[in-house]
Amino acid sequence: MATRVGKYLFDIDLEHMSIEKLEHLISGCQKIIKNKRKEEIWRDFTALNLQAHSLGFDLCYVNPDDSDDKYVLNQYNFEVVERESC
Repeated sequence: MATRVGKYLFDIDLEHMSIEKLEHLISGCQKIIKNKRKEEIWRDFTALNLQAHSLGFDLCYVNPDDSDDKYVLNQYNFEVVERESC
């Protein structure tokens, strides 16, 4: 049996699912959403980095304690992490 919520049709019967299973479903969906957001940020970073390179610029991290200490951001040293893990 399926469940319709608005315009979406779920293959599973959410109405008769236990609260524990629904909570696991929520946490799984939230994880997938975060991963998709990370992919969006990576695509945006890549596009911005390519645009900067085509115009003769580099995207850099500048150490606030030492303005001469700069690192060019690229796919090897740029990482998207959750706020809680920083």
